[in-house]
Amino acid sequence: MTRAQVTFPDGYSFQVEVATTQEERSRGLSYRSECGNGMLFVFPDDGIVYRPMWMWRMRFPLDIVWLDARGMIVDAAMNVPPGPNDGPCLPVVNSMIPAVRVLELPAGSIVAHGLTVGSIVVIR
Repeated sequence: MTRAQVTFPDGYSFQVEVATTQEERSRGLSYRSECGNGMLFVFPDDGIVYRPMWMWRMRFPLDIVWLDARGMIVDAAMNVPPGPNDGPCLPVVNSMIPAVRVLELPAGSIVAHGLTVGSIVVIR
């Protein structure tokens, strides 16, 4: 899996894993014991669809931000709880606005870095 450099508007910069294949996106951060810095989900289409994210087999809560092609946050969900190990892939969290990329972060990141809808996240 590749990595990307992410920089928030407050200047905080860090690396995340990048999920580009269907298999990587489906697995995401499931089964892991910790979130690390997070994961960037990149999709092959132009972002005219909503991006549902599920918490199936997660072991920790996450903050999730949905990004447009410019890196602007178009929607966000804070402190999404982990899901079950068996059964349906719940909870499912969906953006209300179409997005090109999704960034999963350790819970508390949105508040800690003052991220809001309209904030620009730089990804290299």
